[in-house]
Formats: sequence, C-alpha cells, structure tokens
Amino acid sequence: MANDIYENIEDEEDFKDHVLQKIDNRILSDFEKLASPGLNNEVTILVPTNGCIDWLPIFLEEFNSMNLSPVYLCECQTNDGTIEYLRENNIEYHIKPEHLPHGILEQSIRYAAECVNTDWLFRLDDDEFPTPALVNWINKITYDKSVHVWHIKRLELAIMNGELNSILPKWGEQNFEDVNYYSQYQRLYQPKEVIYTKPKIHSNGFVAKNHGLAPADATFVHLDCIVRSPIERFKKLQSYDNVRKNAGWTFSNHYVPEFESDIFQNRIKYSQVNIDRMVGKLLEQRPHTQENITLSIEDIRKIQSDLNVRLYGDYLAGLNRTTLNYAIPWRCPMSSPIFQCH
Repeated sequence: MANDIYENIEDEEDFKDHVLQKIDNRILSDFEKLASPGLNNEVTILVPTNGCIDWLPIFLEEFNSMNLSPVYLCECQTNDGTIEYLRENNIEYHIKPEHLPHGILEQSIRYAAECVNTDWLFRLDDDEFPTPALVNWINKITYDKSVHVWHIKRLELAIMNGELNSILPKWGEQNFEDVNYYSQYQRLYQPKEVIYTKPKIHSNGFVAKNHGLAPADATFVHLDCIVRSPIERFKKLQSYDNVRKNAGWTFSNHYVPEFESDIFQNRIKYSQVNIDRMVGKLLEQRPHTQENITLSIEDIRKIQSDLNVRLYGDYLAGLNRTTLNYAIPWRCPMSSPIFQCH
C-alpha cells in the first residue's frame, strides 16, 4: 500500500509546478479584492495549536494577504519554535496555563473564550484556512446576535491523481427536511452565549440554543493532507484511538483519503486562487521522501471496510430516535434564519 500511495509523488510535483507557474503570471482576482478588507472588529480568529512551525510562515503570509489577523493559543508544552516565531513576528498569541488539561485541542475551547474580547469567535485548527467567500459572508452576518453558533462547511483537500480534490465521505451527507447537512462544523460562535461541556476528541466543547447554517459556498479548507505526510497522519489516527476507541480509524476518510476506497468518497476537483497558491507553496517546501508504511491486517480492514459507514450510520440513527438534541440544527419558522436544538 505504501508504494501505491507514493506513486503519485510526481503528480504532486506536477501540480505544484503548474500552480506556481500560474500564480507567477496571474492578475489579482476580483474575488481576492473582495476579501481584502479583512474581518470586522466583532470577530476574532482564534487558532489553538500544539505547534505548527513547519507551515506557520506560509499560513501567516496568506492570512496577511487577506488582511486577517489570527490569534494563536499555544499549548504550554509547545517547543517546536512556534511561540518564538509568533513573538518575533509580532503575532498575538496566548499560552494555555500549565494547570489546565492539555494534549487534546478540544480541551482549549473553554479557555479560548478568555483570549478574546469580541462578541464572536471564529475557531480554526492550525491546518485550516478560510476562503474569501466565507470571510465576506461572516462580515455580513455577525450583526445578528440572535444566532449563537453557525455551522460552517469544511472541505478536506488532498492531491489525488495529480489534481487538488475536495474529498468528503458519502456517508456524511444528511438531509433534514429541506436542510442539507454535510461536513458542517460549529466554528463561528458567541463565547458568552454557549454552555461549555467536558471536551472530547472531535467534539465542539460546548452546546448552544440557537444555531445557523452557513451557505454551502462559504467554506473553510482542511489542509492536513497537504502539510503532513501519510505516516504522520497515521500516527494521528493511532493516537486518537489510544485516547478513545474509534476516535481515530472511524475518521480515516478525512486523514488518509489516499487509502480509503473511492466507493465511500465524493471527490471533486477544487480550485480557488488563494488556496491554490497556498497549496503550491506548501508542497514546494514539504520534503518528498519515500515512506515505508507498515499496516497490520486489522488496520487495513478498519480503513477499507464499511466500519466508518456503519458506526456513523448508527450514530445518526440514534440522533433520529431522539429529538436531535445535540449538534444537529433543526429548522425554525421561515421568518428566521435560526435553527434550534430542542
């Protein structure tokens, strides 16, 4: 399997060269100009991190190109140079106190609220990035305080067959009445209007009453498959599973899509000027060394069987047997753009 996955190294190189050549000759697009004002002063972008020095400079360069000023929340044991780089470049950052739980990103959610003084907090992981369409949409809707948390679509990006693709699991798409709910994450919220819960892997870390669903084209992208090698991502899956059973392998479609059967995936060619530029730069700096990945028969079974379909299907069935009282928004009267959890 390891040989199969890295047969497409040349494809990544071809993509990188194509993107960089295109960027060298390009003209600033109208879409980028629209995003140039940055976010309004009611919103703070907060980025929790355990350390991301390998790709931090490129991300900050792209944030700056969109006039965005993220605030970083670093784990106290971060020692890869991230904190020093942020300090040297005058980027606002906070260090989570040692007495608080650490090691899992979700454990930072409650403390994150203490790091901002704006009405809204937009949380991004350190390998995620917003599109111009999302930034423009946020600027238009944050005046409405009746919505406590907005669900925003995240796209998983990876190089597949020499092209940049958005990859989402087919089993993740659900329709509730006329609402299409597909890979939505509760990332834009009012810190003072949510109730914080005990954090778990892949959890929001809070619950809220009034929910909104962002437009389908207002998205942010997950670049885990671009900034980390397959073996690094396998280690992430295994570490998650060590903390909580099925917290890792169940999400193999997100973390190692190259190993996942395309039977389970929706693969769509993706292109957007600023994201293409980022991906090109990230691939240019990432070393491409041959990796030997050894997987057990059980590991392979978990990835390529229908385990994720079955587990997630059971999860959604359980929600439907209740009153959808957690995480899934429900349509309120058409006069209001609010969803409520009953």
